[in-house]
Amino acid sequence: MNKEVIVKINRLMLESMTDDEIRTLIMNASDLELKNAYSEMLDSCMNDVVNRVWYSPWKVVLGSSKEQIGSIGFKGTPINRSVKIGYNIDSPYEGNGYATEDGKGLIEWAFAQQDVLFIEAETAADNAASMRILEKLEFKPNGTREEGLRFIKEKIK
Repeated sequence: MNKEVIVKINRLMLESMTDDEIRTLIMNASDLELKNAYSEMLDSCMNDVVNRVWYSPWKVVLGSSKEQIGSIGFKGTPINRSVKIGYNIDSPYEGNGYATEDGKGLIEWAFAQQDVLFIEAETAADNAASMRILEKLEFKPNGTREEGLRFIKEKIK
């Protein structure tokens, strides 16, 4: 998938980012860990153009104002019919249900793809807000991994 993909949900629109948008994200990221993660995503997008949608961060855009309020995306192509999801809502917009809403939209999109039966997420044990989001999205605890607590959601058959 070479072109931009757009998912519309309630108050939000999710749009896969172009390479130039990812470069801008890298330039503007103040957190070194995020900067490195976005750089890896850009490299993967450029190295696997056909599957770039699985590597690209997606903009989370408020439908009413067209303002970008965060990002969401996957951490690579499906492996064993499973993908990993990650999300971030900018701090001024936290607490409004946007992460739950964008997560629901991207999860539905992923499950509509024929290669996806499971979605995984990881969060730090002290990130109560992220755990609440995963609970609302009906993820189930599934052990511990490198990034922290691991959660999984299975496609309903």
